[in-house]
Amino acid sequence: MKYLINESNLINLKRKIDKSILNVGLYETLSRYKLPFKAANIIIEPQNEEYFTCGELSELFFYYLSQTKDIPKEIMYDNFKIVNSPDHNISDDLDFYMDTEVYFYGVTKKYLSGYGQPFYCGIGAERDKNRTTVISLEYNYYGEGEPGSRDYRDMEITSYFSNLWLEVDIKLRTLDQALEWYLNEYPKIIIDFTKDILDDIDDYIEELEFQKHN
Repeated sequence: MKYLINESNLINLKRKIDKSILNVGLYETLSRYKLPFKAANIIIEPQNEEYFTCGELSELFFYYLSQTKDIPKEIMYDNFKIVNSPDHNISDDLDFYMDTEVYFYGVTKKYLSGYGQPFYCGIGAERDKNRTTVISLEYNYYGEGEPGSRDYRDMEITSYFSNLWLEVDIKLRTLDQALEWYLNEYPKIIIDFTKDILDDIDDYIEELEFQKHN
């Protein structure tokens, strides 16, 4: 569906969209109207008329990551590639999680996988009000080297390493601002955490090797 938006039809379309969001929710409205990201950036505004809530951001990003290619699933940052794939099995109407994979391209290739959520709604607020926005990330598996090679190593790490749970104060008025944050600020936070985890894993593996030979 293509939209030619001008002043004459913008008000009418926005009225329909707002009514649909109130009746069936944001994600369902996006699915029904199939709004391109650029059109949504013009039409969809925060329901509280100030900033997008964590719940609204969750639904918006889940739609544009899973149903369209308007938001990229892969982000490159500082020798790392972050791959975010929406997980339909564990999403609900307020929050979505992503299968989050991070690849490090250094002397030794390294790989981490788990579940991430850039706009998790923290506990302590009503469903229709602003909640504390939380970045959460839980790594479950670690890989090192080339799969199938003699030196390849992989292991489950859920039990050994801490998860990221970071409250963030983000005030985003438009989808363009949200996308800018997702592409530029979110990767910095994820990779800083990832570097700490990789250091911890190196220490852990070194300790295992030491115990093996002593």
